[in-house]
Formats: sequence, C-alpha cells, structure tokens
Amino acid sequence: MFSYPVRHSNIEAQAERQKTVLLYRNAGIAQSVTVANATLLAAVNVSLQASAGAAFIWWCLVVAVAAGRYLLARRFVAVAPNAAEAMTWRRRYIGGTAMMAATWGAGAVLFMWKAPDSALLFSGLTLVGMMAGAIPLLAPVPAAFATFAVLVSVPMSAVVLLQAHSALHWAFGTMGIVFLFAMLASARYLHETLDVAIRLGLEQGQLAESQRILTAAVEQSNSSIVVTDADASIIFVNAGFSRATGYSPEEAIGQNPRILKSGKTPKKTYEELWATIASGRPWQGEIYNKKKNGELYWEAASISPVVDAAGRIAHYVAVKDDITQRKQAETALQEQKNFLSTVLANEPECVNLIGTDGTLLQMNNAGMSMLEVDSIEAVNACGGLVNFVLPEHRSAFNDLAERVLAGETGMLEFQIEGKQGTRRWLEIHAAPLRDAAGKITHLLGVTRDVSRKREAEQRLTLALRGADLALTDWNVPGNTLVFGEGWAKLLGHRPQTLHPHVSTLADLVHPGDASAARDALIHHLKNETPFFEVEVRMRHDDGRWIWVLARGMAVERDSDGQPLRVAGTGMDITHRKAMEQELKRLATTDPLTGVANRRHFIELFEMELARIKRSGESAAFLMVDIDRFKNVNDSYGHAIGDTVLQHLAELSRLRLRRTDLFGRLGGEEFGVLLPSTGGPEALQFAEEFRRHVAVTPAPSSKGEIPFTISIGVAEFKASDRAPDSILARADAALYRAKDAGRNRVETG
Repeated sequence: MFSYPVRHSNIEAQAERQKTVLLYRNAGIAQSVTVANATLLAAVNVSLQASAGAAFIWWCLVVAVAAGRYLLARRFVAVAPNAAEAMTWRRRYIGGTAMMAATWGAGAVLFMWKAPDSALLFSGLTLVGMMAGAIPLLAPVPAAFATFAVLVSVPMSAVVLLQAHSALHWAFGTMGIVFLFAMLASARYLHETLDVAIRLGLEQGQLAESQRILTAAVEQSNSSIVVTDADASIIFVNAGFSRATGYSPEEAIGQNPRILKSGKTPKKTYEELWATIASGRPWQGEIYNKKKNGELYWEAASISPVVDAAGRIAHYVAVKDDITQRKQAETALQEQKNFLSTVLANEPECVNLIGTDGTLLQMNNAGMSMLEVDSIEAVNACGGLVNFVLPEHRSAFNDLAERVLAGETGMLEFQIEGKQGTRRWLEIHAAPLRDAAGKITHLLGVTRDVSRKREAEQRLTLALRGADLALTDWNVPGNTLVFGEGWAKLLGHRPQTLHPHVSTLADLVHPGDASAARDALIHHLKNETPFFEVEVRMRHDDGRWIWVLARGMAVERDSDGQPLRVAGTGMDITHRKAMEQELKRLATTDPLTGVANRRHFIELFEMELARIKRSGESAAFLMVDIDRFKNVNDSYGHAIGDTVLQHLAELSRLRLRRTDLFGRLGGEEFGVLLPSTGGPEALQFAEEFRRHVAVTPAPSSKGEIPFTISIGVAEFKASDRAPDSILARADAALYRAKDAGRNRVETG
C-alpha cells in the first residue's frame, strides 16, 4: 500500500558491481584449480613426450599469472570499490583472464603439436575441462568467460585440425569448436539467470528499506493516520492517532471511525465527504470530533480512496491534524477584528490606511465626516486624500507621506476643505505598516480635528503678544519646538534663525542655569509637578545675557501619562532681577562703606561657626574700632569722618583673603572673621593690619587725615555655641587695648 518508486539506475549499477564482486570472490578457487591443472598437464605430457624444460617454463608462466590474479583479487577486497569504480576493476580482471587464457592457449600448442594420440587426447580433455569449470566462475561477466574460452579453445582446435590425419582427429577438432559455442551459450544462459537473481535481490532489499523508512515515518508523524477497508473498518492507525484521540491501536482496529463522532459536525459535511470519496476522488475538510475522554477537538482531514488492480476501492486512507488551537486563534482573531471594527467605527478621530500609491484603502466614519463624503470610493474619485488638503499644505503633506513610506514616523498639522466646502485644521500622526518580510506596504494615519485648538491658540497668541510673552509649543514625540513671534522680540533674533528644535532653546540658556532648568523640566515631564517654572539667563542676539522667567505645562499626555505636547511661555524679567539684586544689596551691605552690615555679618558669622564646629577647623574674630573717631568728626566734619570710614573699608579689602569677611557693626566699629586661622596667626594679621592703617592716612578734600585703630582678637573655642560669646571676648579685648593707650592689639 505504501512504497517508494524503485530506483532503477541505482539497481543497475549495484547489479553490475555485484557481478564484479562475484568474479573476484571466485578468484581464489580459480587460481588454485588453474595451478593444480597446469601441474597435472605438464607432468603427464613430460612423461609422454614433451620437453621437461619447456613444460617447466610454461608452468612457471601459469603460476606467475595466477599469482598476479590472486594479488589483484586481494587488492579488490581491500579497496572495496563502489559501483562507479567496479567497472574499472572488472576490466582489470578481464585483462588478467586474457593473460591466463593466452598462457593456456600456448600450452595447447606446446603439448598437442606433433604429440602422440594419447598426449593429444589427455591435453584436449584437460583443456575442455578447464573451460567447462570456468563457466560458473566467469558466468557473472560473459565477456570474461568468452575471453577465456576463445583464447583456449581456438588454439586447441586449430592444432588438432592442422595436423589431423584421421577421422578421429577431424571429429575431435570439430567437436572442440562446437563445444566452444555450446559453452558460450551455457554461460550466457547462466549469466542471465544470475543477473535476474541479483536484480531481484537488490529490488527486494530496496523495497524492504523503503517499507521500513515509510513505516517509521508514518509512526513518527505528528499527524493522525488511519487506514480502513472498503467497509470503513479500521485496519491501521499510527501513534499520532493514539496521541490525538486517546485510543490505542488495539482499541481502534476493527472499529468504525464513527467512534470519534461528536455530533457537532454538520450532517452536510459527512454527506459531501462520502459522496466525494465514493466517486474515487480525495476529500479535504474540517471535522469537529470527540476524543476517548470526551474532549472535543477540531481536525483538518484529508481522506483518499485506494483502488486495487481491478480499479475497485479497496481501502481509505485518512491523514488528519489537530487544528483546535488554530480554530481557537481564528475565533479570537475574529472577535478581535469585530472589536476593532466597532472601536474604529465609533472612534471620534479619523483612522485611515493609505497604499504606497496614495490610494485610500480604509477610513472610519469620523474621517469621512471630516471630508464630508459618504464612502472611500468618493475620496479616491477626487484623486485621493491629498486633493482635500489645501494647496499651501500639500507639499508638507506629500513630504510626510514620502518620509513615512521610507520608514519614519511623523506628525503634521494641515488644513483641508471638505466636499461641502467646510475648512478644518487637522493633525495627523502617521506611521509605516510592514508585511512579514519587513517591507513597507501601507501608511497608517490617525488624524484629529484641531480647528478649535488652532482658534484658541490664535486667541492666546494675540493675548500673549499684548502681554509681551513669548510662546513655545513643543511636540515631544517629534522633538520639534515651535517658537512664537514673541521670542524674536525677547531675544532679538529673527524668527527664521530660531530652528524648530529643543536644542535651539537649550543652547540659548546660560550654562550656569542649564542644570536647574533641566531638572525642573524633567520633574514636570515625569508628572511629579503640576507645571514647571524656572528663572534662567538667556543669550540675547547682541551677546548680553537677559533674565527670563520660563513657565510651561504638559497640555497633552498619552494613556501612560507620557507627555505628548508641552506649552510654554517666556517673559523678560531682567529689570525685576536687577531690582531684586539692588534690594538684596541694600539689605545686606552698609550703604556708606559697601561692606556687610551688622545683620548680614551676624548671619554669615553664625553659618561659619556651624561649619567650623562640624569640621573642627580653627577660626578667629577681630573687633576693630577707630581711635578718637569723635575728634575726627569734630575737627573735620562728618563728611570727612565718612571718608575715614570708607578708607578703612578699602584698606580691609586690600589685606583680607577672599574667604575672610569684613563688616560694619555700628558707628566706627568693624568686625573681621578669619576662617581657618589660629590664635597666633590672627594676632599676627591684626598687628600687621593695625600698623598698615597707622601709616596710611585717609585722603580727603582737607588733606590727609591720619588715624589709628585698636583691635580685640578672640579665637573660636569648642565651647562656643553662638557668636555672642566670641563677640564678647573680642569686645573685652578691644576695651583693654583702649585702656592701654589705643593703637594696639589685645587678645581675649
């Protein structure tokens, strides 16, 4: 029932190789018999009349040729040539046979020429016997036997006939020729019989192998295979059937396939099945069957009738595959399609599918409402979607389509005019669709009506223009940033020089403010803050830096909360920042001397004390007072007194380090904070500063005004909890300096 076609060309080659193998397999026996007969023939003829020397030489030739043929046979066994190489080895064997036959033909001449009748008769019978014995040995290859028989028989018969002088001689010679033809015919018959036997054996071997392979394939197949007789009784099932149905072969064989019937398959399906296979044609279809355990499953079945030699249907072969998962997937897919169709039909945004040639293939109701048409055909009849786009937007629309069909995604706002003349602003998000091979086959667009948004933006722009605000509109997925007209006024740039990209804005921000601006933006994009607001310096077109208050908010996010669109404003606050700086300066500095005032000095003093206590560093404080300052005011006037105070502040700037702090504590009293400075170093600095002041009079409109200072030095202690204790020690030391005659330094 199951078989592979017989490979005739392979059998032909293998048969010829087998016959060559038989030649070499018989070589050992043939050489042994040859040497034995040659020894007997030479010995008898020497005893009757032949020359012993000539007989010995002939015998040696026979032995040499026999040995060569034997070695050739050994080599053949060692090489084990394939079918293609066997013919070469066959020709070698025939060559060796020809040499051996020629040697025996020479022996016929040697021993039978002018020999007595007894020698003639013995030699002739020996040679005929050799030829007869060679038939079964050389029959596998007729050419080999013909070579041997002709080269032996012809010289023998010729010798007899050439020296015939009696009827017996003539009869003997003639019979040799007749016997030659008889042996050739016998050898041919034996060869044909052997050839048939070899071929039958090879064909049967191939058939058995094919049957074994086919049986293994059927048993290992995942498909369920069932064979029934003409009456639909099961006669064979494979392992796949048992796995699929739960029935073992013993349970299934002899049963009707109705054991799998579930009652769920339509009757019409079975009627069609039997009508088809009864007519001799194969049937294919799907059947809803039931397993042994009652579980229902779908099968894709292919059932074919098998006819016998008389053309009658003898068997039915069914090959079936479990497609339950596929059917479930198809059902789920159909449900998903129905769901998507319902969603798209009721989606307020336009969803469209466009071919690579620009033809509109699909569009939901929302899209057709925007275009004011009632069918997709109506859109294509107008030349496609592009012809609804206003002329001033078509170039950008076509550019977007080209980029998407090249593999990009993109977004575009454009204006259309519907069939009834209504104009709308639309925003499309387009992406390419690919097939299984990755080739782009369609353009998918999701489009929304943004007419109201555009109107609102126009109103907002007018409002912002009146409020001196600069507007930005950032499309986050597309990473494009649209600058409003206000930015040109704010930064002095021409609008065309502001490239619509986020990096343009980032490049204009002062490096010192970039980190804070970025952090504020990131926190808002992560939805951690309701909006972002940051004050940054931005580079004006003329090179100066201006202060800008940047505010923004994500006005649109996707379902995962990721920002899609961010609106922002920028406002020039340079004047306000300057006022703030001035107010800060007035609040923290002494207006006369420009050094820290008492309140700011004490604030910085407290901060430094806390830092020093954490780090364990040393520090010192100097209380400085101008000696007899009242006399300066009384003698020269308060304006000159102010000049002296300013001069002292200027001298402190020349002597102090950047980390030191100098402040006016009140009247003519000043304080000096020296971080990272021990008591001895502070005392040395105070003494040098005192001497420097003493030799550096204050220049004024009334000439140089000499003056001196007294200084009280207090080193920070671990027990200090607040500046008051340090100030008190320094103040006490200052008064000691005053009491000791002024213009001196004391420690406390």
